[in-house]
Amino acid sequence: MAANCVAIGKRYTSAASVTVSVGGFVPKPFTPFQWFGQNTLEELNRKVHMLKDEVRKNKGVKLKWHDPKATLVEGILSRGDRRLGEVLKRVWSSGGTFQEWSEYFDLDLWLSAMEKKI
Repeated sequence: MAANCVAIGKRYTSAASVTVSVGGFVPKPFTPFQWFGQNTLEELNRKVHMLKDEVRKNKGVKLKWHDPKATLVEGILSRGDRRLGEVLKRVWSSGGTFQEWSEYFDLDLWLSAMEKKI
């Protein structure tokens, strides 16, 4: 679809391009999607690599993606209860600031905080 959009744009300008932004599916509670499982980290990575391979074939198409590791944590936070407050506190006390910024995100920090008994 993105390649078709670029082709249409090229009719009007040679600089036509399309940026495709994707993120992993996070089933949120209290929605019809709450009954669906979230992909594993391996599956999310596989899908990103598949999309990257496809985009390489199409000049004029750029791909942006949400970090699969951050998507995994987002899924846990969206389905958790008040006990996750302790996990958040552990991440923060372990130096986990600005975790929403990809350059500061540290999955190991989150996994370590979640491994300890709540």
